[in-house]
Amino acid sequence: MEVRESQVEDVLATYPDITKEVMRLHDDLTLLARQKLLPSGNRLDLLFVSGNRLKLLELKVSVFEKQFIDQVVQYKHELVQLQSEDKLVNGCIDAYLLCPSMTVAQKQDCLKCDVYPVEYSPEGVLDSFLARLSRQAG
Repeated sequence: MEVRESQVEDVLATYPDITKEVMRLHDDLTLLARQKLLPSGNRLDLLFVSGNRLKLLELKVSVFEKQFIDQVVQYKHELVQLQSEDKLVNGCIDAYLLCPSMTVAQKQDCLKCDVYPVEYSPEGVLDSFLARLSRQAG
């Protein structure tokens, strides 16, 4: 089954509990923005708030590429810029890259750039959503 990034984004934006599970977080998440337009004209996938921290999530459904890290770092810098201009709520920004597969070295590259690597299953996200739907219907 081929999963589109927008499908995963739909589920994670709508069901923060599934997002918490995928990201292995314990604190509650509240969606702040989806497809947030940045000063560069780019759009970041999802921005959550958790306590006094912002959680920047960049989703990928394809094989890891080094440029993904650069993209997340750029987005984080742009969010900091918005904060300095009082155009975004203040708070520390935790940046995450969600990718279906990453090597140990690729995960270390992420961490060196202050990006949290999250290996996840796009199909698993959709399965969680479908399981939830069947529980609600039943």
